[in-house]
Amino acid sequence: MTDRGIQRISREIARRRMENARRTLKRKPELKWWLVYGPPRCGTTHMLRIVKACSILYVSDWGLAPMLNPVPEWLRIRSSPDFGYIKFDYERFLRDISENILDNAIPGTGVQLDLAYKQATLGPREY
Repeated sequence: MTDRGIQRISREIARRRMENARRTLKRKPELKWWLVYGPPRCGTTHMLRIVKACSILYVSDWGLAPMLNPVPEWLRIRSSPDFGYIKFDYERFLRDISENILDNAIPGTGVQLDLAYKQATLGPREY
């Protein structure tokens, strides 16, 4: 078998292993995860490099604030009687974001944690 064939098989095995890991994590009732956060330029990226060595998956700097912050105000306006026809499941919205984060997380090299999540600046809604 050529080196190219071995590389292709190796990538396919790694891809399938991560698919299985993601599927397993989605079924778990509760994830073991660490949140790495702090002000910009304070070493959060360095800390993530250390923590991802213990984690199955990790993500960095999704910047959820622009997406999450406007939702409560939008819901307040849309909850008036004039907009009674609009139904919005906020819990489902958050679950969908969580699934998207897990689906797009980068493989770590450890097994002690399920997920390491790094965010340099963090607001209350993101937490």
